[in-house]
Amino acid sequence: LRYLVHQRILSRYSDARVVVGGHSSGGGLALRGAGVDALQEDARVVGFLLLAPFLKYNAPTTRANSGGWANAWTARISGISMLRTFGVRSFDHLTCITFNMPKRRRDGYETLRYSYRLMMGFAPHNDYKADITALRTHSKHSLVLVGREDEAMVADAYEGEFEGSGAEVRVVGGVGHLNIVSHDRALEEVRTWLAGILVRVRNSNSVAPGGEVVPP
Repeated sequence: LRYLVHQRILSRYSDARVVVGGHSSGGGLALRGAGVDALQEDARVVGFLLLAPFLKYNAPTTRANSGGWANAWTARISGISMLRTFGVRSFDHLTCITFNMPKRRRDGYETLRYSYRLMMGFAPHNDYKADITALRTHSKHSLVLVGREDEAMVADAYEGEFEGSGAEVRVVGGVGHLNIVSHDRALEEVRTWLAGILVRVRNSNSVAPGGEVVPP
């Protein structure tokens, strides 16, 4: 993620402002980015957009087996985790999670199996609350958006998990886990939030270090 932001975007567009976002496991990856020093400290990374983010398998926000959408191979996960404490990483490629994504929702590009390596990469750091705390520590604009009808996540649990982080937590009625990325109500929430960030970034850029206003 750090490589993508710095080497693929900001190295080409040095004046850009970046919002790091993701959905579900991708939301967990985006939150992981909040805990990475290089992204925390870069003022050009202005915010994080987390759509029904996965925090941890046992977080209050995660339904058991993600509401029946995921099957975690817990014995294998525990075994590989134990081996890694001894420096053994030879089994990181093995499948540890399979997903029961409804066939009507598949488009041929979905990933229905996660290896241990991918599972760990597509999630916040083990102490995910430290990643959440980093959102406030580094004054990043953040939005957590989840559907009221989310089948995999517990919508009402997000507010408690992100309390004190400075992140806005919004629950959208009539929206589920998958269609939060396309539903009109969810998209309107995102558009409104992004417009607000744009205004705040422009205002902050119009004030020079000495305090004088710089013409836009």
